[in-house]
Amino acid sequence: MFVSFFFQAEDGIRDLVRSRGLGDVYKRQSLHCAYIAYIALVSLGAWGSKAWWVLLWVGVVSFSTVYLGHHWVIDILAGYFFAVDACLLAWLGRRILLKRQALKGLPAA
Repeated sequence: MFVSFFFQAEDGIRDLVRSRGLGDVYKRQSLHCAYIAYIALVSLGAWGSKAWWVLLWVGVVSFSTVYLGHHWVIDILAGYFFAVDACLLAWLGRRILLKRQALKGLPAA
């Protein structure tokens, strides 16, 4: 159930009432905001406070996505959740890779 909630973006809900007149498919998480949030998290991790301007970009895209009626606010929050999960998985994968290289005596990349 949990997995199907977040990964039905292409299927969506076929209900005219819940789609707010946006067609017959009401999508779940906002990948518009997920991609930009992921870029923001990576930028902040790489450049620190020098990348503060990327947060403005996230705010503008999030506002316009709701204002133009593409998604609900909860969809944007689900997109942020998706981006944070992707960053955590990438971080965990890198950490595991570095530990394996250290055990084999290989230099860290």
